[in-house]
Amino acid sequence: MSELEKKGGPCRVTGSATKTKPPDYATEVERLVLLTYPGESQPWVDRMKIETFVNGTRGPEIKCATYASQKATFAKTVSFAFAQETARIMAKPQIYNVRYLDTEYETF
Repeated sequence: MSELEKKGGPCRVTGSATKTKPPDYATEVERLVLLTYPGESQPWVDRMKIETFVNGTRGPEIKCATYASQKATFAKTVSFAFAQETARIMAKPQIYNVRYLDTEYETF
């Protein structure tokens, strides 16, 4: 049994917290985990925040980037994951659909 399972597993964030933007969601996860486990050690709390964040995130790219990051704190992990996601989006080739309009101008 893992350390997380012994302590009750990741807490669930439901309701309005799951409908917010990702940075707001990360802040809400951090707040709720700290309220739920006030006396726990910092490394365990950070791991719980990461688990809760990943369980509540829908995007597979953010989940992958969060798990791939081995940062020391929750804030650094989430920051790195968002930076990875932004870089992936920016590196994707942009496709522009341009339509040419033939116009006739009246000459006076």
